[in-house]
Amino acid sequence: MKILKLTMLLVIISVAVAQPGHKPPGRENIEIMKKWKLTEYLNLTEEQAEKFFPRLNEMENRLKDINEKKKTLTKELNNMSERDDVKNKRINQIIDEIYELEVDKLKVRKTHFKNIDDILSTEQKAKYTVFEKKFKKRMKDQFRERDGFKRGRGQSRF
Repeated sequence: MKILKLTMLLVIISVAVAQPGHKPPGRENIEIMKKWKLTEYLNLTEEQAEKFFPRLNEMENRLKDINEKKKTLTKELNNMSERDDVKNKRINQIIDEIYELEVDKLKVRKTHFKNIDDILSTEQKAKYTVFEKKFKKRMKDQFRERDGFKRGRGQSRF
C-alpha cells in the first residue's frame, strides 16, 4: 500500500509540474496534498485511483469554469452598485445568472457523484462526501494558525 501511495504522489506531482502554470504555487501544492490525502482517506487501490482522478479533474474543471463566470458577474454587480448604476433590469438579470450558476454547480457535483458509482464502494462514497468539508476546514485552520490570525466569532471581514 505504501508503494501505491508513493506512486500516486509521484504521478500527481509530475502531472502538476507538467501543466502550464496559471495557478499560484501555494494553490498547486494544496491540490497535490488534497489528492494525496484523498487517496489515503478513501484507501484507493491503484485501479480505483486511475479511474477516479480523471473524473475528479473533469468535475473540478467544470466547477472552475462556473466559478469564473460567477466571479465576473459578481464583479460587474459590485461595479454597478459602486457607481450607483441601478439599472434594475440588468441587476436582476445578473442576480438570476449568479443563482443559476449555483444550481449548475450542484448539478455538476451530483453528476460527478453518479459517475463515480462504478469506482468507489458505498463506504468510500460516504467518506468522499464528507472529505471536502473536512479538508477545507483543516486547511483554513492551518492558514489561520500559520498567519497567527485569530478572528473572534461573529466578527465580519468588512
